[in-house]
Amino acid sequence: MDLPGVDRADILKFNEAVQRWDPSGCDNVPKFKAILRSFLATVEDMAAEASRTQGHDVLPYYKRVWQELIKGHTENAQWRSESRIPSIEEYLKASLPSISSTTITLSSLLMLPEPISDEALRLIGPGSRFMHLTYLVCRLSYDLGTFEFEARN
Repeated sequence: MDLPGVDRADILKFNEAVQRWDPSGCDNVPKFKAILRSFLATVEDMAAEASRTQGHDVLPYYKRVWQELIKGHTENAQWRSESRIPSIEEYLKASLPSISSTTITLSSLLMLPEPISDEALRLIGPGSRFMHLTYLVCRLSYDLGTFEFEARN
């Protein structure tokens, strides 16, 4: 993909381990073993802190947005390594979550000192129209700012 000295199969194993939320998923990949374990522990710590504020388990929300982010970056890296231009549908499906806006927005919302109702989380959380539009605005803004550089490289 586009990490010097990193095997494509190892990146795919890392992605799979994140999708399964399995800390043993990279036990056979020394380069990623500690990274995966630290990543999962950090996200779980953030979710635990937010869960205390929210009064219920919010780890599923955190998992979903981070899994989508890692999956999107993995797909983008595969396209680059294959010199493949995806269809607009493929691009948007993978690239919208990879802009990181949802991880930032969700973390900010869930770390607020006041609890957010389940109804509000349903309306503004992962999978909502609000998040989709947040993805879209951030992705288009980023792409408009970087397209000339990316076209040259």
